[in-house]
Amino acid sequence: MQKLCASLLIAQLNYAKCGSEHTLKRAPSRPTADLSETEMTSGCSVVSIWPDRHMVEIRCPPNPANRETKELQRYCIDGTTIGAYRKKTGELVNCFMESEIKR
Repeated sequence: MQKLCASLLIAQLNYAKCGSEHTLKRAPSRPTADLSETEMTSGCSVVSIWPDRHMVEIRCPPNPANRETKELQRYCIDGTTIGAYRKKTGELVNCFMESEIKR
């Protein structure tokens, strides 16, 4: 029970650190800030890398055949799996190590 309470407390502290306009959710994750082979052949490019936020932003050309494909996507990197999103836009603004939240 103590471990569960501690995990909840850590998650709440991380949430509070982001402010009321953010919410913690799992984010798309990849090991590094590199493009996959498919992304390279599709003409995608790395737009920004934020090592302090454990995040990379990748832009791909629009694909009319696949409406679910996003032109601009942010991914967690370096083993991070939890993201902080803005409530109104759903934009990923930060990533956290899962172990930080589960302590």
